[in-house]
Amino acid sequence: METTKGTPTSVEIANFTIQIVDGNNKSAIKNLSIVVHGNTLVGSNIIVGPLGGVTLTFSQVTQEGQTTVTTSSTGQPPPTGFKLGTPPTYYSISTTAQFIAPIQACISWQQGQFNNENNLKLFHFNGTNWINVTTSLDTVNNVICGSTDSFSDFAIFEKKQVVATIDIKPGSYSNTINLGSNGVVPVAIFSTFTFDATTIDPLSLTLASAPVQLKGNGTAMYSFSNDEVANLIGYTSDATEVIGNDTVRIMP
Repeated sequence: METTKGTPTSVEIANFTIQIVDGNNKSAIKNLSIVVHGNTLVGSNIIVGPLGGVTLTFSQVTQEGQTTVTTSSTGQPPPTGFKLGTPPTYYSISTTAQFIAPIQACISWQQGQFNNENNLKLFHFNGTNWINVTTSLDTVNNVICGSTDSFSDFAIFEKKQVVATIDIKPGSYSNTINLGSNGVVPVAIFSTFTFDATTIDPLSLTLASAPVQLKGNGTAMYSFSNDEVANLIGYTSDATEVIGNDTVRIMP
């Protein structure tokens, strides 16, 4: 008897013949067939998976087929300001089914694969660029979902971020700020063994949503609300986000 094993890549009919021979050497032959279906059936809200950590929900499948997912550690570099996890994982998704978009793609990740799970985004490579398709992020169950109209490569990227130590008005305690003043608020950003503060683009910095004072302008470019904590945001030359905060005392 010939045996065939494997995963079907398309819907097809398998024809085979069964022959039975008894103890009197009498035989009977029967021709049979089996319809081999793919894993993506016709219908609405068709769920496929999980396949390699990926679960897909097709809003409408018009012709059944086979959907596959393969993973790899190599692929197109992440977009500016993002990085891969450890281990780096790319998901290549394809299907022979005919469908009507959109499709929801949900991908799970390993605990400890990323530094800050709150900074994760799901991206889809459209053949030219990475597109952020994120619709939901579940850091409890380690699942991120996105909406897509087509398949190819997908990846979970983490936004680059450094929590920096800053000091508002160095040498001053309580960091009093007078909202009626047109002065400049000095801020110190400290380097560490793993972070070089000199790589920050000064023009990218904001403090409590106020931009950096421009030289020669003569106009104060900042404003504050009654915050007890002022947040600083900026970016390094490689688009890594730098954040920090310090307490302030607001004077009317």
